Amino acid sequence: MVSQDTGVPDAGRPVHTIGSIGSPGRVAASVVSVPQSQSPPARGRILDAAVTYVSEHPGEDMPLRAVCSAAGVQLPTLYHYFGSKRGLLDEVEKIGFQRFMAAKRQVQTSGNFLTDMQRGWDRHIEFAMENPGLYLLMYGQLQPGSINAGRREPEEYTLGQCRKAGQEGILVVSPELAAAHIMCTCIGAALRFIVYGEVDAVLSREILDATLDTVTGSDHRAESPRVTTAARELLLALAEEDVDLAGPELNLLQHWLQRM
Repeated sequence: MVSQDTGVPDAGRPVHTIGSIGSPGRVAASVVSVPQSQSPPARGRILDAAVTYVSEHPGEDMPLRAVCSAAGVQLPTLYHYFGSKRGLLDEVEKIGFQRFMAAKRQVQTSGNFLTDMQRGWDRHIEFAMENPGLYLLMYGQLQPGSINAGRREPEEYTLGQCRKAGQEGILVVSPELAAAHIMCTCIGAALRFIVYGEVDAVLSREILDATLDTVTGSDHRAESPRVTTAARELLLALAEEDVDLAGPELNLLQHWLQRM
């Protein structure tokens, strides 16, 4: 409940998302994109309520009156802080991308391009299935030309990995084109799995493999699928276990396996 005197939630109100109210007159700095000292409690409550609504109602329109009711404010207060419904949704989208990148950075990197792409792909799909409401807002409810900093960050992250692979001679296309291939196919796969309500693991792996084949120039899959599968499994094992090989020997082995 919200106190009629202070306009802030009672101490016993449950916390549903990041950046909710911690104590009267104070907003958790983790959720609001401006410094804590400049963040009135009402703004944080509105944003918190919007994130909760989008998360709990994937793909549905977000009624502003429902958000205001949950935040304990009137519509003019919402417009004062966010300007419009689109302005509020843009802020929710930023939070979605912040959470997405936090999840991506938790993925342990191996230094091996194929292994890291597989791990990053799986985490991307996992995030989409765990957060369908936010993901649909991030990648499904788009405006032409709407490319903000939050949207660029995952692409820049993937591009950085592809540039490193390009320097190592792994790619047969430019790093920019490779990153675009990977992002486009992964987003498309994630949206499909959200629609169907489950991940098709076989389809997911086939899409990833086809994409990696395209950007690395590998065409051996059809000729020797058993060898390809074994090579990929060994690559994963090498990334996760210590082996008695010197650095140059291990790099050479990984390079050969990548070409299979």
